[in-house]
Amino acid sequence: MAKGRDANREESWREILQRRAVSGMTVNAFCEQEGLKPSAYHYWQREIKRRDADRPAQRSTTAKVPALVPVQLVDDCREAAAVEIVVNNGYRIRVSPEATTEHLSRVLQAVAELD
Repeated sequence: MAKGRDANREESWREILQRRAVSGMTVNAFCEQEGLKPSAYHYWQREIKRRDADRPAQRSTTAKVPALVPVQLVDDCREAAAVEIVVNNGYRIRVSPEATTEHLSRVLQAVAELD
């Protein structure tokens, strides 16, 4: 397989893995919704983890912590609204009002590992 094509496929699967992590759905439910085979999802999950492990020096020098800015929460909303976080690497994370801080922390960690 050509390197350029493999890089595009890897990037595509990184985005898919990130979307599934943010969705909160099970792998099987997400794959069914997206028309993916769970076996392909698991293969790419392992493959990307292996590729990342093969280049630890590069990842440690280029890994970026998502930049966070202080916000002020105003409690004058009559309805709970979803929040969208845009991370430097271009990922958009939509957080429902029901999300816990633990869930959000896991999602942000997963996004940081994909960068």
